[in-house]
Amino acid sequence: MVTHLKHSEINKLKWDGCISSSICPLPYGLSWYLDVVAPGWEALVLGDYEAVMALPCRTKYGVNYIFTPPFVQQLGVFGPDNIDVAAFIQAIPAKFKYVDFNLNEANVLEGISNNNTLLNLNAAYENLYAAFADNTKRNIKKAERAGYTFKELVSPTEVIRLFKANKGKDVALGDTEYSLLEKLVAKAKHHKASTVFGVAETSGTIVASAVFISTLGRHVFLFSGNNAEARQAGAMHFLIAAYINLHAGTNTLLDFEGSNNANLARFYLSFGGYVAKYPKLKINRLPFPLNKLKT
Repeated sequence: MVTHLKHSEINKLKWDGCISSSICPLPYGLSWYLDVVAPGWEALVLGDYEAVMALPCRTKYGVNYIFTPPFVQQLGVFGPDNIDVAAFIQAIPAKFKYVDFNLNEANVLEGISNNNTLLNLNAAYENLYAAFADNTKRNIKKAERAGYTFKELVSPTEVIRLFKANKGKDVALGDTEYSLLEKLVAKAKHHKASTVFGVAETSGTIVASAVFISTLGRHVFLFSGNNAEARQAGAMHFLIAAYINLHAGTNTLLDFEGSNNANLARFYLSFGGYVAKYPKLKINRLPFPLNKLKT
């Protein structure tokens, strides 16, 4: 039987055990991760934590709803193979009048799906590099000729700075999200699950950087930033290749958080990975006329 639990009722030790042993273990589903990005999250639990589904929830204008939190790509049902996803969906309490969040790649659901890009790091770097696209190899060599170096950073400060000054001008992220990212990285570091890497030019200035969440056999390319010079010189290609080299032969996955954007998807796939689809769940129980405004 699938039971709805309020936040205070969740056994987080059993919860994390279920996430870790599931057929599709993802960092986003861990209790400490959810505590940062969706404080007060509720849950659906099958039996004695045989399978679980997080319900990241909020209330706005008196309406309870479920959403996909920032810095979370996939949630959904975690457990063994052949879990009855429909039973969990049917068990979502009626108090939640609007549901719009992503399930995970192991959940089968007809309708809208999104694209992720994964790369298996089980081979030696030389073999992984051989599968890179020619243009990616050229960019890596360009960055090497420019004298760029790959280094670990202490905090996500440089990543945020580079993102805000460049791509951030066109993306709807604000101080709330940047602060949340810093809290998430700090919490992940406490769990030995985060690293931040940068690419420095010869003067030592960081021109590209990225945050990785690494746990449960997966390295999530969570957030990145670079400047115009770095884009021209292939610094992000260089950074990702160096990270792949660092973890080659470990039988883990590099998760690019692949995009439905064709250009981004092409960039991620240029490292030799493959597409993994995950579904989106939408339920609209809002009263008229609000149900017509949210589709």
